[in-house]
Amino acid sequence: MSTERLFKIINRLMDEKKVSAKDLAEDFEVSVRTIYRDIDALTLAGIPVYATQGKGGGISLMEGYVLNKTLLSSSEQDKILMALENIQVTSNQVDDLILKLKSLFQKGGKDWIQVDLGGWGMDKEETQKFDILREAILSKRYIKLNYYDAVSNLTERIVKPARLVFKGKSWYLQAYCELKQDYRTFKLFRIQKAIMLDKQFEENLIPPEIESDTFCALKEITFKAGKGQRIRIYEEFHRDDIEEHEEYMLVKTKLPVDQWLLGYILSFGGGIEVIEPKEVRDFIKIEIEKLNKIYK
Repeated sequence: MSTERLFKIINRLMDEKKVSAKDLAEDFEVSVRTIYRDIDALTLAGIPVYATQGKGGGISLMEGYVLNKTLLSSSEQDKILMALENIQVTSNQVDDLILKLKSLFQKGGKDWIQVDLGGWGMDKEETQKFDILREAILSKRYIKLNYYDAVSNLTERIVKPARLVFKGKSWYLQAYCELKQDYRTFKLFRIQKAIMLDKQFEENLIPPEIESDTFCALKEITFKAGKGQRIRIYEEFHRDDIEEHEEYMLVKTKLPVDQWLLGYILSFGGGIEVIEPKEVRDFIKIEIEKLNKIYK
């Protein structure tokens, strides 16, 4: 007996009120006799399912019935709802599912947590792109990407999507690229368009574990921060990376050496100073001099 099938039967009865045993048997690819055994099992479990004979008859669920602890404990119900609330950003349909399950489980009250990784600037188009990628991953369908590379060249890629990754305040797609014949990581912000194709693939994709240098090259950097930056330093760096001194803090960490680093340093105003390595200090100095010429 399939527990999954029992849940599906209950859900079907809640949606359609009355269904024939023959229709259920065809949908689940089992015999009519198996469906009646399932109905008996549900009845024994305390689920008020009943069958009526004759014209207009069929299998029904008692009107107003709410699924209770006979199949899921209260703790299990809470865990299901908590997991769904934590992934709301991944689907526009999750909100409806949460409301339906809360009604099903008779769970009221306000949501205790809300997670939204979309960012303040994530518009409707970006959300739709995310949903297309998510759906393609779940249904194992190829995607055609129009993608800007690191030097702003627009390329077309046909890929098998494997998984979405949130790293360093950005979303990425890991996929098997037909052009490169290997796994590649695509930044969602650089995907100009994503089109889900009708073509499907069968294999289960296992992309390699993502290392930090997949996204950017990191260098060990030491910088000095004034006490006025204390709250932010402790918010953004691990305590083991911070040395407290009487008049300043010394931070030793790894950061990407690119234009992002310049913006990050400038976001502190004059509150921090890179000490080493020298090439990073020189890089920042040169870029600041360029800015100085522009705004002078």
